[in-house]
Amino acid sequence: MKTITLLALIAAMGITACSKSSNSSSNYYVKATIDGINVSYTNYTGALNQNYATMNLFGYASTAANADGINILIQLLRDNNNTNITTGIYTDTANYNPTDNPNELPDSANNYSISYFNTNEANLFLQQSGSQYISNGVMNAANSTPFTCTITAINNQSVSGTFSGTVYFGSVAKKVTNGSFHVAF
Repeated sequence: MKTITLLALIAAMGITACSKSSNSSSNYYVKATIDGINVSYTNYTGALNQNYATMNLFGYASTAANADGINILIQLLRDNNNTNITTGIYTDTANYNPTDNPNELPDSANNYSISYFNTNEANLFLQQSGSQYISNGVMNAANSTPFTCTITAINNQSVSGTFSGTVYFGSVAKKVTNGSFHVAF
């Protein structure tokens, strides 16, 4: 499941990157402080509504496949009643995916009994120096919140908000603070 989501994410970034030329307007940005170092991406930014319940926000240094950048994926996975992503807080408080355990089956209401399963998720992908760090690398997030994204404004032209959390590449963790974005659809 994570592989399919990641492949869809990469495909969406490629399509969006190709459809948006070097939009060097400084009006659009994705920026954050990563382990105390400020980063800002203003040239290759965008947002894509992949369907009514999935939004992809990004900012990259270039269109190269391994370019440094930040990507935020928000998904309303279950019980969303065809809900669009709107203003609000999207938090990945649980990173256990029941598909990782083929013996775990949903109950008659299609709910999982796993206490760490999150029906709505927000994930952060950080690309730095050829390594991809992800927020959903922690399997038990009972005592922490790896990633939170707050959408403060959204219309048919752009989306704005803030984000923070922790991303992982294997056992290496990076703390992301002061994150903010204003990107065009």
